[in-house]
Amino acid sequence: MTTIETTTRDRVASREEQKEVRIVADADGLYQFSADSAGYVEKVILSNGAVACDGDNGYEVAVYNRSDSDNKLAYVGFGSGTEAAKADDTDVAVAAYETATIINETNAESSDRCAAGDLLEIEVDRDGTTVRGTITVIMNYDGIGR
Repeated sequence: MTTIETTTRDRVASREEQKEVRIVADADGLYQFSADSAGYVEKVILSNGAVACDGDNGYEVAVYNRSDSDNKLAYVGFGSGTEAAKADDTDVAVAAYETATIINETNAESSDRCAAGDLLEIEVDRDGTTVRGTITVIMNYDGIGR
């Protein structure tokens, strides 16, 4: 079963707001949500289950802005298998029952950002059939859009 959950937090000191989009991923899938404000994907976190993300098992996670020519806002891999090791992403191995965070470094250009109300889509592709974990996408709504 795959579930999606969102949580919003205010950063009082910086006047920025974060939104967590959490997916329990046990299959490939597409998950859509609307951007609450202008901003970018700050990081992607995997809380891994019982199977290590390596050359045989893992995830490819991409975040697209479907409201802006399908621009790719983030593209990361957990493990180094076929899906996780695609050309332009950042990859990291994750041991069983460990948590890994990948900071998204593609947020400088306006095409790497979203505007309030944009339709965003998280695409999860798995390597292997036994990997299961919780993927959390952290949005940073800093008010600077595309």
